[in-house]
Amino acid sequence: MRILLSSFLLAGLAACNPSVGAPCVADTDCASNQFCQDGACAEVADTPADAGPVRGDECFRDFDCPAGQQCSNGFCEGESAADAGAGGDDECANDEDCGRTRGCYEGTCRSRCFNDSVCERQDPGTICMDDPNNRLGLCLPPECERADECPNNHDCNGGRCEEYTPCDNDGQCGAQAFCNDDGRCQDREDCLRDADCEDGQTCNDGFCYDVPSCAEGESCPDGTECVGGNCVDAICRSNDQCADGEVCTAGSCSRPEAIAPDKVLVVTPYGACDSGNAGACRLPLRVGEQVQLHAMALDVNGVGIPGLSFAWASQGAANISEAGLLTAAAAGTSLVTVTAMDVESRPVTATVVAAQPGRLRVVDDRGRAVEGARVAIDGAWLEGATGDDGSFQLALDDGEFSVSVFAENHDQVAVFGLQHSAASPFEGLIAIPQTMVGRSAGYTATVDFTGVRTQGSGDLGISGASLPDLLSFDLPGLVGDTFDTRVSIPGLGNQVVPIPGGITFRASQPIQLDVKSTVYARGFPGVRTAWSFAGRVDALGLIGRIQGSEDVGRVVAAILPQVESFDHGLIAGLNLSGMDDIIDVDDIDGDGNTTEVVANWRRFPSRSLRPGVRQNGRTLVLVPGAEGSEFQVVVGGVLNPGTGFVPLGLTSRDGAGAQSLPFAIAPAYGGLEGAPYAFATMALRDQGLTTQARVLTNSRLEVEQRFPAHLPVPTTVERSQLNNTVTMSPVAGAHLLRFVGVGPAGRVVVYAPPADAPVTFTPPIPVGEEAGARLTSVTFDGITLSPAASPADAGLMNRLLGGGAVVLRNVSQNATGFVRKVISPQ
Repeated sequence: MRILLSSFLLAGLAACNPSVGAPCVADTDCASNQFCQDGACAEVADTPADAGPVRGDECFRDFDCPAGQQCSNGFCEGESAADAGAGGDDECANDEDCGRTRGCYEGTCRSRCFNDSVCERQDPGTICMDDPNNRLGLCLPPECERADECPNNHDCNGGRCEEYTPCDNDGQCGAQAFCNDDGRCQDREDCLRDADCEDGQTCNDGFCYDVPSCAEGESCPDGTECVGGNCVDAICRSNDQCADGEVCTAGSCSRPEAIAPDKVLVVTPYGACDSGNAGACRLPLRVGEQVQLHAMALDVNGVGIPGLSFAWASQGAANISEAGLLTAAAAGTSLVTVTAMDVESRPVTATVVAAQPGRLRVVDDRGRAVEGARVAIDGAWLEGATGDDGSFQLALDDGEFSVSVFAENHDQVAVFGLQHSAASPFEGLIAIPQTMVGRSAGYTATVDFTGVRTQGSGDLGISGASLPDLLSFDLPGLVGDTFDTRVSIPGLGNQVVPIPGGITFRASQPIQLDVKSTVYARGFPGVRTAWSFAGRVDALGLIGRIQGSEDVGRVVAAILPQVESFDHGLIAGLNLSGMDDIIDVDDIDGDGNTTEVVANWRRFPSRSLRPGVRQNGRTLVLVPGAEGSEFQVVVGGVLNPGTGFVPLGLTSRDGAGAQSLPFAIAPAYGGLEGAPYAFATMALRDQGLTTQARVLTNSRLEVEQRFPAHLPVPTTVERSQLNNTVTMSPVAGAHLLRFVGVGPAGRVVVYAPPADAPVTFTPPIPVGEEAGARLTSVTFDGITLSPAASPADAGLMNRLLGGGAVVLRNVSQNATGFVRKVISPQ
């Protein structure tokens, strides 16, 4: 499903800039000088008034038929207006005399419309004018051809007499207009993002505004700063820019209110230690290891509280600094807590062991020891299993070897390229996540639009849950599962539109539609942040793009370009637990299948999201070229140590070339203050099966995000289900290779060092399983790591299973880029 969504998305985005011949289902899918004919955009030609469809023509909705006819079972039926008399102008006394697709105007039946394109098709030579008695308009003759045919202080615009306001300066025109050179108030250009405006302008609250230039090094006026050659409103970009006691929240320095937290959490490399996430309250260490801990303070609504002072304490075998750096001093256990405003956290139990050559410790993804795990060396399963402390003693020969670990209800993890010698003996710790096959986590929510600033006739939102790391990011994971939603539109009949689970939409004008009001957001187990972008949009324009669509990608394609103008909202401390999937007897996703397995949505936590924080941060994103890519996504946000990556800005562009993009983002707020910013750019090709990505992290919101060149796409990626092998050609510049195979029984995750020749992995097959049974789909990643991992130094794979700041359990948080190939099931 996720692979298909990516391909749908690429196809849908091509329709955002329609050309002659582009696919369509409605006139609104085409340019203003085009109409939809036989599923493709065609130029509007000068045709006689009686041209167009005739009775019996194929149709999709009533508006596809001539005036007076209706679409029934895919064909136009009934007496057309042309058959009724000259011009089809039936006499009438009221709307009821004219049928469902026409209205009565001055004693004559006229076609209903929602834009001029409909009138060009229905009654050539007319335009769509407002009807005070109906939410839809009427096709009527133009009011004017020249300005002198209109009253004073009116211009003739598109056949309509439109009033203008004389002016001497912008202040006389209101926020949505400016005083032009002719002394008239002129509406500002609508925009969704800065790129929609001309050079020297920025997009604010949906309109383009002139701003001073700094492209040639000019100084910006007070209260502004130079971003991408324009002087934009200045914001604080880190806490360091604020006075003592102040915090940089949503781009402004302020002294936070002294709110006593409802709870305080210790954040370890395994997650946030909370009552519903007790597994993260375990921390395995080896004598001499150091781990940086973090703290979160949440109010009763789960919203983070910034600016609090934390006091750390450790009783036992480990010492902790004032800044939360934990050092394992001796073998034994230690209880670690943190306190803020007399509220103490739940303790984390740190278990410290002395060094022991040849020992392998196995824990789950929350740091708990895994008893009964099987271990294989170089593909051969060893006798015995891990004990209650998760330990297994290995008898190793000098040289290179691989290790694989498997336990029931856990993913299998294998690591290649390890080294052992008498002078440098191997000792390691490996984390095997609990399998989520047949289980899901997430939340449901409603979105409150009372705090959004944009204007429009439709309320549109996209929401989700934070991701553990940027390697977990993909577009299907962002928008969620597909829900087939039945929509009833006057004049168009009933339609089923695929709406992603994270999207909500309702329209108020010209017709009232509640398309989808509930957020169904998937997430990873643990303490997460619920996030939401929301704004008001042109409802008719959006309906025109999604109506009749049979793929979810088209719906997403209609939404992504609008996100930059939306407001943002979040809840920082939402505890998500994995729950068993259920049979969809109630058909919650609307696809008509009541025997399929779906997430148990009704048992997930339910929340109310209220976006109201502006994306008032500006940064210039320099996207590298990606030959062959069809589509590029840029996402920016905060990588919170406790809850993962939280998107605070999102945009997309077509094309493969390098691009310089002005980017809007909501600066950190709601408990995310002080966490590092992270940006990712992803180029998709091969219908979404290949992704090239780069990641940047920084302690502050920089004015420019300059990404390095993408990793090259491997020329060969193969799998053999028969031989249970996977092969990947070299990836120049990669520090680490990762392979993930997914199947009904769980996942196989393989890590290996890069090589100058094709690399073949042979993951051991657990006892009792058939070859290839766990490899129904596979993903290959070539990954680059930050300097903190010392990726160029020898012994990287051993270090990834040892202590220190960078280990396999959080290697993805130190990734600076990846290239990904997905192979669908054979």
